[in-house]
Amino acid sequence: MYVYLVKQTHPAAYYDDKTIYVCSTKEKAREYCRKLNKRYGYGVQFNENWDFILGSDSEYCHYYDWQGIEVDKSLV
Repeated sequence: MYVYLVKQTHPAAYYDDKTIYVCSTKEKAREYCRKLNKRYGYGVQFNENWDFILGSDSEYCHYYDWQGIEVDKSLV
């Protein structure tokens, strides 16, 4: 089983790839990131759908992206 993490990066507020929400589907995670990027995102490049595409070394940026991760994956 997979879950999808919505992650925030905003160095000026000490958020660096910080998980802020967990979704059950990739589509929901993507939708949340797009909405958050449209409202709060700045200082990086987004595509026409507000998907994050290119970062910045500046501490004055703010964006959201997502990552899929397997739940209870075996350690061995």
